[in-house]
Amino acid sequence: MDTLLENGDWALDACGIPIAITGWQEELQRCRIRLQTPRGAFLHQPTLGSGLCALARQGGEAGEDQRALELAQEALLPLPHIRVRAAKRLCGENGLCTGFLIQLAGEGWQREVTIHAGG
Repeated sequence: MDTLLENGDWALDACGIPIAITGWQEELQRCRIRLQTPRGAFLHQPTLGSGLCALARQGGEAGEDQRALELAQEALLPLPHIRVRAAKRLCGENGLCTGFLIQLAGEGWQREVTIHAGG
């Protein structure tokens, strides 16, 4: 069981109590945390996170979707029951990377998550 996060803080119900999540929602949240956190940003667990933020800062090089897929898979290695099905670089009108669309699958669920560039 975990507590639902929303906009970087705990999500609260109408009574101001943090909302508990389990099952696929909990798994999906753990995936989002690992994908959105820059690898090495958490001092006490330096392997937590992904290299997607660093990839987003690079220029529009060929093979970035494949590299994003590899980085997402690496970030989720500690979650062996989760599979990264695909990854796609998202670009703004200026051609700069704004984030990544990651397709995930767990036991009995599939979802797409958007990971915003910049952590």
